Amino acid sequence: MTTTNQRASARSLLLAALAFVLVWTWAHISADGSLDAYGDMLENFAWAQQWTWGTHKHPPFVAWVVRLWFAVWPVGDASYKLLAYVNAGVGLLGTPALARVVGLRGLGWLVLAIASWGLPNTTLASKLNADTILLPLWPWVAVAWVQVFEKRAGRGWAVALGVLSALAVLAKYYTGVLLLSLFLSTLASREGRRWYRTGTPWLVLLVFVACLVPHLRWEMAHQWVSFRYVQQHGVPEVVWGDFWRFMLSPWLYWLPAWLGAALLVSPPGERWRCIGQRMLQCWRPTSPSDPLLWIVVMPWLITLVFGLSTFVKLTIHWAIPLGFAYPVYWVRNLAQRYPDAAPLAVAPARRAFGIVLALVALLGPAYGWWEARSGGDSIYQLPRPEAAQALLHQWQERYPGTPLRWVGGQWQENGLMAFYGDRHLFTLPGTPDSELAQAYPHPGWARQGGGLLCPAGWSAMPSLTAEDLQTLAGTLDTECARTARQWLLARGQTAPPLAVSLPRLGWRFPAAAPYAYVLYVYLPPTTHAAPGG
Repeated sequence: MTTTNQRASARSLLLAALAFVLVWTWAHISADGSLDAYGDMLENFAWAQQWTWGTHKHPPFVAWVVRLWFAVWPVGDASYKLLAYVNAGVGLLGTPALARVVGLRGLGWLVLAIASWGLPNTTLASKLNADTILLPLWPWVAVAWVQVFEKRAGRGWAVALGVLSALAVLAKYYTGVLLLSLFLSTLASREGRRWYRTGTPWLVLLVFVACLVPHLRWEMAHQWVSFRYVQQHGVPEVVWGDFWRFMLSPWLYWLPAWLGAALLVSPPGERWRCIGQRMLQCWRPTSPSDPLLWIVVMPWLITLVFGLSTFVKLTIHWAIPLGFAYPVYWVRNLAQRYPDAAPLAVAPARRAFGIVLALVALLGPAYGWWEARSGGDSIYQLPRPEAAQALLHQWQERYPGTPLRWVGGQWQENGLMAFYGDRHLFTLPGTPDSELAQAYPHPGWARQGGGLLCPAGWSAMPSLTAEDLQTLAGTLDTECARTARQWLLARGQTAPPLAVSLPRLGWRFPAAAPYAYVLYVYLPPTTHAAPGG
Protein backbone atom coordinates (compact mmCIF):
# COMPACT_ATOMS: atom_id res chain seq x y z
CA MET A 1 0.00 0.00 0.00
CA THR A 2 1.45 3.38 -1.01
CA THR A 3 1.96 6.22 1.44
CA THR A 4 -0.90 8.16 -0.15
CA ASN A 5 -3.25 5.19 0.19
CA GLN A 6 -2.15 4.69 3.79
CA ARG A 7 -2.95 8.29 4.64
CA ALA A 8 -6.32 8.05 2.93
CA SER A 9 -7.07 4.85 4.82
CA ALA A 10 -6.04 6.43 8.13
CA ARG A 11 -8.27 9.46 7.46
CA SER A 12 -11.16 7.19 6.55
CA LEU A 13 -10.78 5.19 9.78
CA LEU A 14 -10.47 8.37 11.83
CA LEU A 15 -13.67 9.77 10.30
CA ALA A 16 -15.44 6.46 10.96
CA ALA A 17 -14.39 6.55 14.62
CA LEU A 18 -15.52 10.19 14.84
CA ALA A 19 -18.94 9.28 13.39
CA PHE A 20 -19.18 6.41 15.88
CA VAL A 21 -18.41 8.76 18.78
CA LEU A 22 -20.88 11.44 17.71
CA VAL A 23 -23.75 9.06 16.96
CA TRP A 24 -23.44 7.05 20.16
CA THR A 25 -23.04 10.23 22.20
CA TRP A 26 -26.22 11.62 20.64
CA ALA A 27 -28.05 8.35 21.24
CA HIS A 28 -27.25 8.34 24.96
CA ILE A 29 -27.83 12.04 25.46
CA SER A 30 -31.30 11.56 24.02
CA ALA A 31 -31.95 8.22 25.72
CA ASP A 32 -30.52 8.85 29.20
CA GLY A 33 -32.03 11.35 31.58
CA SER A 34 -29.20 10.96 34.07
CA LEU A 35 -25.69 9.64 34.50
CA ASP A 36 -25.16 6.04 35.55
CA ALA A 37 -27.20 4.50 38.36
CA TYR A 38 -24.21 3.53 40.50
CA GLY A 39 -22.65 6.99 40.53
CA ASP A 40 -19.35 5.89 39.00
CA MET A 41 -19.13 9.01 36.86
CA LEU A 42 -19.93 11.26 39.82
CA GLU A 43 -17.21 9.40 41.72
CA ASN A 44 -14.69 10.11 38.95
CA PHE A 45 -15.62 13.79 39.02
CA ALA A 46 -15.12 13.92 42.78
CA TRP A 47 -11.67 12.32 42.46
CA ALA A 48 -10.82 14.74 39.67
CA GLN A 49 -11.16 17.76 41.96
CA GLN A 50 -7.46 17.47 42.78
CA TRP A 51 -4.35 15.90 41.29
CA THR A 52 -3.46 12.78 43.22
CA TRP A 53 -1.50 9.59 42.63
CA GLY A 54 -4.26 7.37 44.00
CA THR A 55 -7.74 7.06 45.44
CA HIS A 56 -9.29 4.96 48.17
CA LYS A 57 -10.55 2.49 45.55
CA HIS A 58 -8.77 2.60 42.21
CA PRO A 59 -5.58 3.93 40.66
CA PRO A 60 -5.84 7.55 39.49
CA PHE A 61 -5.78 7.51 35.68
CA VAL A 62 -9.53 7.85 35.17
CA ALA A 63 -9.58 10.87 37.50
CA TRP A 64 -6.74 12.48 35.52
CA VAL A 65 -8.68 12.02 32.28
CA VAL A 66 -11.84 13.53 33.76
CA ARG A 67 -9.97 16.49 35.24
CA LEU A 68 -8.26 17.29 31.94
CA TRP A 69 -11.52 16.94 30.04
CA PHE A 70 -13.50 19.32 32.24
CA ALA A 71 -10.66 21.81 32.21
CA VAL A 72 -11.76 22.39 28.59
CA TRP A 73 -15.39 21.24 28.34
CA PRO A 74 -18.36 22.52 30.36
CA VAL A 75 -19.49 20.38 33.29
CA GLY A 76 -22.67 18.54 32.33
CA ASP A 77 -24.18 15.23 31.30
CA ALA A 78 -23.76 15.82 27.57
CA SER A 79 -20.04 16.60 27.69
CA TYR A 80 -19.48 13.69 30.09
CA LYS A 81 -21.19 11.30 27.67
CA LEU A 82 -19.03 12.70 24.90
CA LEU A 83 -15.94 11.92 26.96
CA ALA A 84 -17.18 8.36 27.52
CA TYR A 85 -17.45 7.76 23.77
CA VAL A 86 -14.23 9.57 22.90
CA ASN A 87 -12.69 7.08 25.31
CA ALA A 88 -14.30 4.20 23.41
CA GLY A 89 -13.40 5.74 20.04
CA VAL A 90 -9.69 5.83 20.87
CA GLY A 91 -9.90 2.14 21.68
CA LEU A 92 -11.84 1.49 18.49
CA LEU A 93 -8.98 2.97 16.46
CA GLY A 94 -6.61 0.60 18.22
CA THR A 95 -8.36 -2.36 16.58
CA PRO A 96 -7.33 -1.62 12.95
CA ALA A 97 -3.90 -0.60 14.25
CA LEU A 98 -3.52 -4.04 15.81
CA ALA A 99 -4.82 -5.65 12.62
CA ARG A 100 -2.17 -3.83 10.58
CA VAL A 101 0.77 -4.83 12.78
CA VAL A 102 -0.25 -8.50 12.73
CA GLY A 103 -0.35 -8.47 8.93
CA LEU A 104 -4.00 -7.77 8.06
CA ARG A 105 -3.27 -4.85 5.78
CA GLY A 106 -6.21 -3.40 3.92
CA LEU A 107 -8.72 -4.88 6.37
CA GLY A 108 -8.75 -2.05 8.90
CA TRP A 109 -12.28 -0.97 7.96
CA LEU A 110 -13.53 -4.54 8.34
CA VAL A 111 -12.18 -5.04 11.86
CA LEU A 112 -13.25 -1.54 12.94
CA ALA A 113 -16.82 -2.16 11.80
CA ILE A 114 -16.95 -5.50 13.62
CA ALA A 115 -15.44 -3.98 16.77
CA SER A 116 -18.05 -1.20 16.67
CA TRP A 117 -20.79 -3.78 17.27
CA GLY A 118 -19.38 -5.20 20.49
CA LEU A 119 -21.37 -4.24 23.58
CA PRO A 120 -18.30 -2.98 25.48
CA ASN A 121 -17.76 -0.35 22.78
CA THR A 122 -21.43 0.59 22.41
CA THR A 123 -23.96 0.42 25.24
CA LEU A 124 -21.49 -0.36 28.04
CA ALA A 125 -19.11 2.42 27.01
CA SER A 126 -21.65 5.09 27.99
CA LYS A 127 -20.54 4.76 31.64
CA LEU A 128 -16.98 5.94 32.08
CA ASN A 129 -15.51 4.03 35.00
CA ALA A 130 -12.54 1.89 36.03
CA ASP A 131 -13.55 -0.83 33.54
CA THR A 132 -14.31 1.21 30.42
CA ILE A 133 -11.24 3.40 30.92
CA LEU A 134 -9.27 0.32 29.81
CA LEU A 135 -10.94 0.32 26.38
CA PRO A 136 -8.49 2.82 24.82
CA LEU A 137 -5.45 1.44 26.65
CA TRP A 138 -5.36 -2.33 26.16
CA PRO A 139 -5.46 -2.26 22.32
CA TRP A 140 -2.55 0.16 22.16
CA VAL A 141 -0.59 -1.84 24.73
CA ALA A 142 -1.04 -4.84 22.42
CA VAL A 143 0.03 -2.83 19.36
CA ALA A 144 3.20 -1.72 21.13
CA TRP A 145 3.88 -5.25 22.36
CA VAL A 146 3.60 -6.73 18.85
CA GLN A 147 5.94 -4.03 17.55
CA VAL A 148 8.49 -4.70 20.28
CA PHE A 149 8.32 -8.49 20.60
CA GLU A 150 7.21 -9.73 17.19
CA LYS A 151 8.70 -7.07 14.92
CA ARG A 152 11.72 -6.18 17.05
CA ALA A 153 11.02 -2.48 16.61
CA GLY A 154 13.37 0.16 18.02
CA ARG A 155 13.74 1.72 21.45
CA GLY A 156 10.93 4.18 20.82
CA TRP A 157 8.39 1.38 20.77
CA ALA A 158 10.00 -0.18 23.86
CA VAL A 159 9.55 3.09 25.75
CA ALA A 160 5.98 3.36 24.43
CA LEU A 161 5.21 -0.16 25.66
CA GLY A 162 6.53 0.66 29.13
CA VAL A 163 4.57 3.91 29.35
CA LEU A 164 1.32 2.47 27.96
CA SER A 165 1.55 -0.56 30.26
CA ALA A 166 2.06 1.70 33.28
CA LEU A 167 -0.89 3.92 32.29
CA ALA A 168 -3.07 0.83 31.94
CA VAL A 169 -2.08 -0.30 35.45
CA LEU A 170 -2.78 3.22 36.72
CA ALA A 171 -6.23 2.87 35.16
CA LYS A 172 -6.99 -0.44 36.89
CA TYR A 173 -4.87 -3.12 38.52
CA TYR A 174 -6.82 -5.68 36.50
CA THR A 175 -4.42 -4.78 33.67
CA GLY A 176 -2.09 -7.22 35.39
CA VAL A 177 -3.89 -10.13 33.71
CA LEU A 178 -3.05 -8.70 30.27
CA LEU A 179 0.58 -8.03 31.16
CA LEU A 180 0.93 -11.48 32.70
CA SER A 181 -0.50 -12.99 29.50
CA LEU A 182 2.02 -11.13 27.34
CA PHE A 183 4.86 -12.19 29.64
CA LEU A 184 3.83 -15.86 29.54
CA SER A 185 3.60 -15.72 25.76
CA THR A 186 7.26 -14.69 25.56
CA LEU A 187 8.23 -17.74 27.64
CA ALA A 188 6.28 -20.13 25.42
CA SER A 189 8.89 -20.22 22.66
CA ARG A 190 12.66 -20.56 22.48
CA GLU A 191 12.88 -17.35 20.48
CA GLY A 192 10.88 -15.55 23.14
CA ARG A 193 13.16 -16.77 25.92
CA ARG A 194 16.20 -15.63 23.95
CA TRP A 195 14.62 -12.18 23.75
CA TYR A 196 15.47 -11.67 27.44
CA ARG A 197 19.17 -11.80 26.54
CA THR A 198 18.71 -8.48 24.74
CA GLY A 199 18.34 -5.09 26.37
CA THR A 200 14.83 -4.41 25.01
CA PRO A 201 12.69 -6.17 27.66
CA TRP A 202 14.73 -4.59 30.44
CA LEU A 203 14.25 -1.14 28.94
CA VAL A 204 10.48 -1.80 28.88
CA LEU A 205 10.60 -2.92 32.51
CA LEU A 206 12.68 0.07 33.59
CA VAL A 207 10.28 2.57 31.99
CA PHE A 208 7.27 0.68 33.38
CA VAL A 209 8.56 0.69 36.96
CA ALA A 210 9.74 4.31 36.77
CA CYS A 211 6.24 5.40 35.73
CA LEU A 212 4.67 3.52 38.65
CA VAL A 213 7.04 4.69 41.41
CA PRO A 214 5.03 7.85 42.32
CA HIS A 215 1.85 5.81 42.65
CA LEU A 216 3.57 3.19 44.80
CA ARG A 217 5.00 5.89 47.04
CA TRP A 218 1.51 7.38 47.41
CA GLU A 219 0.10 3.95 48.29
CA MET A 220 2.82 3.40 50.87
CA ALA A 221 2.10 6.79 52.45
CA HIS A 222 -1.62 5.94 52.64
CA GLN A 223 -1.28 2.42 54.05
CA TRP A 224 -1.85 0.74 50.67
CA VAL A 225 -5.50 1.81 50.70
CA SER A 226 -6.22 0.81 47.08
CA PHE A 227 -4.66 -2.62 47.55
CA ARG A 228 -6.78 -3.13 50.66
CA TYR A 229 -9.84 -2.31 48.57
CA VAL A 230 -8.83 -5.07 46.12
CA GLN A 231 -8.38 -7.51 49.02
CA GLN A 232 -11.92 -6.78 50.18
CA HIS A 233 -13.18 -8.48 47.01
CA GLY A 234 -11.98 -11.85 48.24
CA VAL A 235 -14.64 -14.44 49.12
CA PRO A 236 -14.57 -17.52 51.37
CA GLU A 237 -15.77 -19.76 48.55
CA VAL A 238 -16.37 -19.66 44.81
CA VAL A 239 -19.57 -17.85 43.82
CA TRP A 240 -20.48 -20.13 40.95
CA GLY A 241 -23.17 -17.93 39.43
CA ASP A 242 -20.69 -15.08 38.98
CA PHE A 243 -18.05 -17.53 37.78
CA TRP A 244 -20.24 -18.92 34.99
CA ARG A 245 -21.40 -15.47 33.94
CA PHE A 246 -17.83 -14.29 33.61
CA MET A 247 -16.83 -17.45 31.78
CA LEU A 248 -19.57 -16.82 29.20
CA SER A 249 -18.80 -13.12 28.95
CA PRO A 250 -16.95 -13.30 25.58
CA TRP A 251 -20.11 -14.62 23.96
CA LEU A 252 -22.53 -12.45 25.94
CA TYR A 253 -20.70 -9.19 25.26
CA TRP A 254 -19.49 -9.86 21.73
CA LEU A 255 -22.28 -11.89 20.14
CA PRO A 256 -23.42 -9.14 17.69
CA ALA A 257 -19.84 -8.55 16.55
CA TRP A 258 -19.10 -12.27 16.36
CA LEU A 259 -22.16 -12.82 14.20
CA GLY A 260 -21.18 -9.84 12.04
CA ALA A 261 -17.70 -11.27 11.44
CA ALA A 262 -19.08 -14.65 10.38
CA LEU A 263 -21.61 -13.02 8.05
CA LEU A 264 -19.22 -10.60 6.39
CA VAL A 265 -16.22 -12.88 5.83
CA SER A 266 -17.96 -15.54 3.78
CA PRO A 267 -17.63 -17.02 0.31
CA PRO A 268 -19.84 -15.37 -2.34
CA GLY A 269 -23.45 -16.49 -2.04
CA GLU A 270 -22.89 -18.25 1.28
CA ARG A 271 -23.47 -15.43 3.74
CA TRP A 272 -26.13 -17.29 5.73
CA ARG A 273 -25.16 -20.75 4.64
CA CYS A 274 -22.85 -22.58 7.08
CA ILE A 275 -22.94 -19.55 9.37
CA GLY A 276 -22.56 -21.78 12.43
CA GLN A 277 -19.45 -23.38 10.99
CA ARG A 278 -17.85 -20.00 10.34
CA MET A 279 -18.72 -18.82 13.85
CA LEU A 280 -16.77 -21.79 15.20
CA GLN A 281 -13.91 -21.11 12.80
CA CYS A 282 -13.65 -17.60 14.23
CA TRP A 283 -12.26 -19.10 17.44
CA ARG A 284 -10.20 -21.97 16.03
CA PRO A 285 -6.49 -21.22 16.65
CA THR A 286 -3.98 -21.61 13.88
CA SER A 287 -1.00 -22.36 16.14
CA PRO A 288 -0.36 -22.74 19.89
CA SER A 289 2.33 -20.05 19.64
CA ASP A 290 -0.02 -17.61 17.88
CA PRO A 291 0.46 -14.24 19.65
CA LEU A 292 -3.16 -13.27 19.02
CA LEU A 293 -4.32 -16.46 20.71
CA TRP A 294 -2.45 -15.48 23.87
CA ILE A 295 -3.98 -12.01 23.85
CA VAL A 296 -7.48 -13.37 23.26
CA VAL A 297 -7.53 -16.34 25.63
CA MET A 298 -5.04 -15.85 28.45
CA PRO A 299 -6.45 -12.76 30.24
CA TRP A 300 -9.85 -14.46 30.36
CA LEU A 301 -8.35 -17.75 31.55
CA ILE A 302 -6.13 -16.13 34.19
CA THR A 303 -9.14 -14.26 35.58
CA LEU A 304 -11.07 -17.53 35.87
CA VAL A 305 -8.15 -19.05 37.80
CA PHE A 306 -8.20 -16.11 40.22
CA GLY A 307 -11.94 -16.63 40.63
CA LEU A 308 -11.43 -20.31 41.48
CA SER A 309 -8.75 -19.37 44.01
CA THR A 310 -11.33 -17.18 45.87
CA PHE A 311 -8.79 -14.34 45.79
CA VAL A 312 -11.52 -12.24 44.18
CA LYS A 313 -15.24 -12.48 43.54
CA LEU A 314 -15.67 -12.37 39.78
CA THR A 315 -17.99 -9.78 38.29
CA ILE A 316 -18.98 -9.78 34.65
CA HIS A 317 -18.11 -6.13 34.05
CA TRP A 318 -14.42 -7.02 34.45
CA ALA A 319 -14.80 -8.62 31.02
CA ILE A 320 -15.44 -5.24 29.35
CA PRO A 321 -11.85 -4.72 28.12
CA LEU A 322 -11.13 -8.39 27.37
CA GLY A 323 -12.46 -8.53 23.81
CA PHE A 324 -10.47 -5.76 22.14
CA ALA A 325 -8.55 -8.29 19.99
CA TYR A 326 -11.52 -10.54 19.14
CA PRO A 327 -12.38 -8.81 15.81
CA VAL A 328 -8.75 -9.03 14.67
CA TYR A 329 -8.52 -12.67 15.72
CA TRP A 330 -11.79 -13.59 14.01
CA VAL A 331 -10.98 -11.82 10.76
CA ARG A 332 -7.46 -13.29 10.67
CA ASN A 333 -8.77 -16.84 11.23
CA LEU A 334 -11.53 -16.51 8.62
CA ALA A 335 -9.20 -14.79 6.12
CA GLN A 336 -6.82 -17.73 6.32
CA ARG A 337 -9.63 -20.14 5.46
CA TYR A 338 -11.36 -17.87 2.90
CA PRO A 339 -8.54 -15.67 1.52
CA ASP A 340 -10.67 -14.22 -1.26
CA ALA A 341 -13.61 -13.39 1.02
CA ALA A 342 -11.92 -10.99 3.45
CA PRO A 343 -11.08 -8.21 0.91
CA LEU A 344 -14.58 -8.53 -0.57
CA ALA A 345 -16.07 -8.00 2.91
CA VAL A 346 -14.67 -4.47 3.34
CA ALA A 347 -17.32 -2.71 1.22
CA PRO A 348 -20.28 -4.52 2.87
CA ALA A 349 -18.70 -3.74 6.27
CA ARG A 350 -18.69 -0.03 5.45
CA ARG A 351 -22.35 -0.16 4.46
CA ALA A 352 -23.32 -2.16 7.54
CA PHE A 353 -21.39 0.24 9.75
CA GLY A 354 -23.36 3.19 8.37
CA ILE A 355 -26.71 1.40 8.60
CA VAL A 356 -26.13 0.46 12.24
CA LEU A 357 -25.17 4.03 13.15
CA ALA A 358 -28.29 5.35 11.42
CA LEU A 359 -30.46 2.94 13.41
CA VAL A 360 -28.72 3.91 16.65
CA ALA A 361 -29.30 7.61 15.94
CA LEU A 362 -33.04 6.91 15.56
CA LEU A 363 -33.41 4.43 18.43
CA GLY A 364 -31.76 6.69 21.02
CA PRO A 365 -34.56 9.31 21.06
CA ALA A 366 -37.19 6.55 20.80
CA TYR A 367 -35.81 4.85 23.90
CA GLY A 368 -35.67 8.19 25.70
CA TRP A 369 -39.32 8.85 24.81
CA TRP A 370 -40.28 5.44 26.23
CA GLU A 371 -38.30 6.07 29.44
CA ALA A 372 -39.85 9.53 29.85
CA ARG A 373 -43.37 8.11 29.86
CA SER A 374 -42.68 5.01 31.90
CA GLY A 375 -42.44 7.03 35.13
CA GLY A 376 -41.68 5.26 38.37
CA ASP A 377 -38.33 4.94 40.06
CA SER A 378 -36.01 4.57 37.05
CA ILE A 379 -32.57 6.14 36.97
CA TYR A 380 -33.80 8.20 34.01
CA GLN A 381 -36.06 10.18 36.37
CA LEU A 382 -33.52 10.82 39.17
CA PRO A 383 -33.58 14.59 39.97
CA ARG A 384 -29.87 15.05 40.69
CA PRO A 385 -29.53 18.52 39.06
CA GLU A 386 -32.69 19.83 40.72
CA ALA A 387 -31.68 18.47 44.13
CA ALA A 388 -28.20 20.00 43.98
CA GLN A 389 -29.56 23.42 43.05
CA ALA A 390 -32.36 23.28 45.63
CA LEU A 391 -30.07 22.26 48.49
CA LEU A 392 -27.51 24.94 47.62
CA HIS A 393 -30.30 27.53 47.50
CA GLN A 394 -31.58 26.40 50.92
CA TRP A 395 -28.09 26.63 52.38
CA GLN A 396 -27.55 30.16 51.03
CA GLU A 397 -30.90 31.29 52.41
CA ARG A 398 -30.36 29.75 55.85
CA TYR A 399 -26.65 30.48 56.29
CA PRO A 400 -25.82 33.48 54.08
CA GLY A 401 -22.62 34.23 55.98
CA THR A 402 -21.24 30.67 55.92
CA PRO A 403 -20.39 29.28 52.49
CA LEU A 404 -20.79 25.56 51.91
CA ARG A 405 -17.26 24.27 51.25
CA TRP A 406 -17.36 20.47 51.48
CA VAL A 407 -19.80 17.61 51.13
CA GLY A 408 -19.43 14.12 52.54
CA GLY A 409 -22.03 11.44 53.13
CA GLN A 410 -22.97 8.65 50.76
CA TRP A 411 -20.17 8.10 48.34
CA GLN A 412 -20.65 8.19 45.29
CA GLU A 413 -24.01 9.93 45.15
CA ASN A 414 -22.74 12.93 47.11
CA GLY A 415 -20.74 13.95 44.02
CA LEU A 416 -23.95 15.41 42.57
CA MET A 417 -23.56 18.51 44.73
CA ALA A 418 -20.33 19.47 42.97
CA PHE A 419 -21.21 18.20 39.51
CA TYR A 420 -24.65 19.79 39.24
CA GLY A 421 -24.29 22.56 41.82
CA ASP A 422 -20.93 24.10 42.66
CA ARG A 423 -17.95 22.35 41.07
CA HIS A 424 -15.65 23.84 43.73
CA LEU A 425 -17.37 21.92 46.54
CA PHE A 426 -14.84 19.46 47.90
CA THR A 427 -16.37 15.98 47.80
CA LEU A 428 -15.14 13.29 50.17
CA PRO A 429 -16.22 9.78 51.18
CA GLY A 430 -18.17 9.49 54.43
CA THR A 431 -17.13 11.98 57.10
CA PRO A 432 -14.15 14.33 56.65
CA ASP A 433 -12.13 12.64 59.39
CA SER A 434 -12.87 9.08 58.27
CA GLU A 435 -10.08 6.70 57.28
CA LEU A 436 -11.11 6.75 53.63
CA ALA A 437 -11.22 10.55 53.50
CA GLN A 438 -7.58 10.65 54.59
CA ALA A 439 -6.59 9.34 51.18
CA TYR A 440 -7.06 12.95 50.01
CA PRO A 441 -7.64 15.04 53.14
CA HIS A 442 -9.35 18.42 53.07
CA PRO A 443 -7.38 20.61 55.47
CA GLY A 444 -9.43 23.08 57.43
CA TRP A 445 -12.74 21.28 57.07
CA ALA A 446 -13.51 21.84 60.77
CA ARG A 447 -13.47 25.63 60.23
CA GLN A 448 -15.73 25.50 57.14
CA GLY A 449 -19.39 24.90 56.46
CA GLY A 450 -20.09 21.39 55.25
CA GLY A 451 -22.75 18.76 54.90
CA LEU A 452 -23.29 15.03 54.76
CA LEU A 453 -25.60 14.12 51.86
CA CYS A 454 -27.83 11.06 52.15
CA PRO A 455 -30.35 9.90 49.53
CA ALA A 456 -33.77 9.29 51.08
CA GLY A 457 -35.41 7.44 48.20
CA TRP A 458 -38.49 7.73 46.05
CA SER A 459 -41.60 9.23 47.59
CA ALA A 460 -45.13 8.01 46.97
CA MET A 461 -46.46 11.45 47.89
CA PRO A 462 -46.60 14.17 45.22
CA SER A 463 -45.04 16.70 47.62
CA LEU A 464 -43.84 16.96 51.21
CA THR A 465 -44.19 19.95 53.53
CA ALA A 466 -41.22 21.47 55.35
CA GLU A 467 -42.33 19.67 58.53
CA ASP A 468 -42.59 16.38 56.66
CA LEU A 469 -39.07 16.84 55.33
CA GLN A 470 -37.65 17.55 58.78
CA THR A 471 -39.40 14.47 60.13
CA LEU A 472 -37.96 12.45 57.25
CA ALA A 473 -34.45 13.74 57.98
CA GLY A 474 -34.74 12.85 61.67
CA THR A 475 -36.12 9.36 61.12
CA LEU A 476 -34.33 8.29 57.93
CA ASP A 477 -33.08 4.80 58.74
CA THR A 478 -30.14 4.25 56.40
CA GLU A 479 -26.51 3.66 57.27
CA CYS A 480 -25.63 7.05 55.77
CA ALA A 481 -28.24 8.90 57.83
CA ARG A 482 -27.43 7.10 61.08
CA THR A 483 -23.71 7.75 60.65
CA ALA A 484 -24.31 11.42 59.82
CA ARG A 485 -26.53 12.04 62.85
CA GLN A 486 -24.17 10.27 65.25
CA TRP A 487 -21.10 12.02 63.87
CA LEU A 488 -22.69 15.47 64.15
CA LEU A 489 -24.08 14.80 67.61
CA ALA A 490 -20.64 13.74 68.86
CA ARG A 491 -19.34 17.16 67.77
CA GLY A 492 -22.15 19.16 69.32
CA GLN A 493 -23.72 19.97 65.98
CA THR A 494 -27.43 20.68 66.31
CA ALA A 495 -28.26 22.65 63.15
CA PRO A 496 -31.42 21.33 61.47
CA PRO A 497 -30.73 19.38 58.27
CA LEU A 498 -31.73 20.54 54.82
CA ALA A 499 -34.05 18.27 52.87
CA VAL A 500 -35.73 18.26 49.47
CA SER A 501 -38.23 16.00 47.76
CA LEU A 502 -38.85 16.86 44.15
CA PRO A 503 -39.26 15.29 40.71
CA ARG A 504 -37.04 15.69 37.69
CA LEU A 505 -38.17 18.81 35.88
CA GLY A 506 -38.54 19.57 32.18
CA TRP A 507 -40.50 18.45 29.16
CA ARG A 508 -38.47 15.22 28.94
CA PHE A 509 -39.78 14.06 32.33
CA PRO A 510 -43.59 14.26 32.28
CA ALA A 511 -44.07 11.23 34.56
CA ALA A 512 -41.21 11.77 37.03
CA ALA A 513 -41.81 10.80 40.65
CA PRO A 514 -40.41 12.81 43.60
CA TYR A 515 -37.09 11.73 45.08
CA ALA A 516 -35.75 12.95 48.41
CA TYR A 517 -32.27 13.94 49.60
CA VAL A 518 -31.16 15.07 53.04
CA LEU A 519 -28.11 17.25 53.72
CA TYR A 520 -27.05 16.99 57.35
CA VAL A 521 -25.45 20.31 58.26
CA TYR A 522 -22.05 20.93 59.81
CA LEU A 523 -21.30 24.50 60.91
CA PRO A 524 -17.94 25.84 62.08
CA PRO A 525 -17.76 26.34 65.86
CA THR A 526 -17.81 30.15 65.45
CA THR A 527 -21.02 30.06 63.40
CA HIS A 528 -24.42 30.45 65.01
CA ALA A 529 -26.90 27.80 63.94
CA ALA A 530 -29.75 30.27 63.66
CA PRO A 531 -31.19 30.63 60.16
CA GLY A 532 -30.29 33.67 58.13
CA GLY A 533 -32.72 36.46 57.48
